[in-house]
Amino acid sequence: MRKFSLKSWFTVAQRMTSEAGIKLCFDDMGARTNGRTIWIPPIPETLTEAHRRKLFHCIGHESNHVLYTDFKVYGDQTTTAYPK
Repeated sequence: MRKFSLKSWFTVAQRMTSEAGIKLCFDDMGARTNGRTIWIPPIPETLTEAHRRKLFHCIGHESNHVLYTDFKVYGDQTTTAYPK
């Protein structure tokens, strides 16, 4: 099984979000956004391919909300997509 280091994954995740002006945070409450910040589940020390896919999906999904959701309509609803 291929492993991904925490440092390399975090660097990629930060670059994906910072270029779009999105703040990336880690939180036990699961994946969510308020339109300015994306919260994702904590990252294990060594990532498996399954972890990597789930986390990239979370960032991609929540980034699309930041870019395409009208938060004036939905308000600041930070519901959890992936509970811990």
